[in-house]
Amino acid sequence: MSTRAPLAAVVGGTVFWLERHFSGMERQTISVSGMSCDGCERTVESALTNLESVSRVEADHENETVEVVVDEGVTEDDLHAAVREAGYEVPGTA
Repeated sequence: MSTRAPLAAVVGGTVFWLERHFSGMERQTISVSGMSCDGCERTVESALTNLESVSRVEADHENETVEVVVDEGVTEDDLHAAVREAGYEVPGTA
């Protein structure tokens, strides 16, 4: 069973996303510069979701942040490299 897909429940027409909490999973917030629209958010989310150890991604171009839920096996360098390969910058990294 894959842990990549989040669980969702619909109650009264409202979708509630439920996070799975497994041992070794952690939430990280990454600062990302260069996102200016919803399309940018989708590009960054797609790049990070393609990493094997990432189970959830939510980008916010207005706050210039990306929230990710990852396995303990993924490194910050892996996340930052994926963001840079998508064409965006992670301030304070090479």
